[in-house]
Amino acid sequence: MLSANTDIKIALIGHVSVGKTTVLNALFRDKFGEVSMKRTTAGINYFRIISNKLKANKRLKVEESAEEPTEENGKRKIGIASYDTKSAGAILKEITPDNKAFRNSSAIHEKFFDIEHDEPLCDMRKDTDLVVVDVPGINEAGAGSKYRDFVEKKWHTFDVVVLVMDGKQGVNTEEQLKLLQFVKNNQETKRRVSLIILLNKVDDPDDEEQSVLVDESRKEAEKQFNCTLEKLLHNTQKGAKSKMSKLTPILIPTSAMHAYFYCTASLMTFDQFKKFDKDLIEKIGREEVGKFRWKNLSEDKKYQAVYEAVSEEGQYKERLEATNFDKFLEALRDFIGDELAQLKILQEQVRVSLKNLSPKEGLANQFRAAYEKSKAVGMQFANLSDHFWTTYNELEKQVMSDVKGPTTIGLLSEAMTELKCFHNLANQASWEEDQNKALERMRGLIRRPLLLVFEKASECTNKMASGAYLPKSPPHEWSDLSPLDWHTICNSFLLLSYNKTFCCTFGFEKNLVEIIKDSLSISSLSCAFCCESLTWEARNKYGNCGNSNYGSDYRSHNRCDSCGNQASQPGSIFAFTLDNKSELCAVNKNLYMHAFTLATPTSFSDPKHCGHLAWVYCEVIDSLHAM
Repeated sequence: MLSANTDIKIALIGHVSVGKTTVLNALFRDKFGEVSMKRTTAGINYFRIISNKLKANKRLKVEESAEEPTEENGKRKIGIASYDTKSAGAILKEITPDNKAFRNSSAIHEKFFDIEHDEPLCDMRKDTDLVVVDVPGINEAGAGSKYRDFVEKKWHTFDVVVLVMDGKQGVNTEEQLKLLQFVKNNQETKRRVSLIILLNKVDDPDDEEQSVLVDESRKEAEKQFNCTLEKLLHNTQKGAKSKMSKLTPILIPTSAMHAYFYCTASLMTFDQFKKFDKDLIEKIGREEVGKFRWKNLSEDKKYQAVYEAVSEEGQYKERLEATNFDKFLEALRDFIGDELAQLKILQEQVRVSLKNLSPKEGLANQFRAAYEKSKAVGMQFANLSDHFWTTYNELEKQVMSDVKGPTTIGLLSEAMTELKCFHNLANQASWEEDQNKALERMRGLIRRPLLLVFEKASECTNKMASGAYLPKSPPHEWSDLSPLDWHTICNSFLLLSYNKTFCCTFGFEKNLVEIIKDSLSISSLSCAFCCESLTWEARNKYGNCGNSNYGSDYRSHNRCDSCGNQASQPGSIFAFTLDNKSELCAVNKNLYMHAFTLATPTSFSDPKHCGHLAWVYCEVIDSLHAM
């Protein structure tokens, strides 16, 4: 069964308090997010729409499966989905405290919700879900550029972008112009997506001043995007279907608050209806009842009169048209299209995903997702794996340049992990050439740090032969390592000598490491401890001192460079006892810390372990032999 994530995403973006969440609530005909004149949304919320009518036909998304889908009559079989849907009230209850908690966080917080909808916004393919992404205001005070950066980073994953702007203000400030330019730049550099500019808060379309602002906004947007925007207005002829280009932005003035009111009021009981804001009831009441009759009604009768008016059967569609929100819904349906159009969107997602593979965000998993989606939508590529290798080369080059010293050797595990994951995919997909290439690159990744070991360990030996050698802690550079650190590095690699795969593959390298280790034999070294420093040098410089311990000979002729005093005998570095947990514990911890400056992981699975890369390779090969 395929695990391809075949979603079509609609992103709601804009500045703070322009009504993005109100638009979302109107779309879903319920209150899923907080609405206020103040900033509210503080996290990225994904809403996957599950139609009650189509719920039983949705696909099952499994975590990871190598099984191939069966074919019947030339059609791919899709599994049945299992969704954990939540009500609007439950989601609102969860989001509200999150907004307060996330407000002062510098991190991006993303949450995912499955919601049920009686009537789908669009008729979706059986294997495809519609997801609406509610993004906080990208100019939110105190948030820096994190939401703006998020939109820019994720732009290529959106299929439709709804840019919500305040229609009461128009496009007449530098900040609003920069917002349009930001969208235009992403369209040109990231991905050209279907774009709807939604001028919200246009509550009275017949107001002359409001009409002027809408027209000015349209002209400014046309200037920025260098095209003629289709303006879907209230006076669009009924039944006339617009022919909208999916690559040309459209501009729609609307009142999301009025749309939300009309969408939800007809579904409420009177007690629920009375929870609507009084000012909104006043505004709509004067329009529905008439201002002369309205002013003579009591508050309860005002609510009752409006409730009866908006609950009147058959009036919902007409009232929605009055808000122009129906044009917005029409535009969404047109952009998302029928099954064939959605298939083309999904295929474009694959091409865009392959083009935007990132070397720093789980490269192999990104590639796997694109590969699985390509199979789900019936796409075939020549040399598909080239996309992976091109980006992997960038990753390997970067991690190699980041390895500056012994404490950064663990960075190589990032590249090794990607190779392992890709090899697993290549094995499942029967890409024999790529399997072999991945193994070859894994072997190369193991040998690269060994080149540094051979070079730098020899330098350490030469320094001790020519004079005193003082390691540093922590060892940021290879030259900071003590002789015992070099022993540890060599032994960490040689610990895999028990493994047949290791010996067969890296036998030559194993012998070289053993030679390096022998060249730093402790029996040929002497050391002295003074002024919190442990100094090493070759023993034959002063001859064999009679008073010595294993690995820690006292050099009677040597004086401390810092204080000029005779360096004292440090005592045995290898004196240990058992602590209260029955673990080995150095008797002289201070001395031990100066003798071993490099922290040594105890497990091969730790990326900082010097045998980690070879261990991963052996695990891969041994698993293949076990099949």
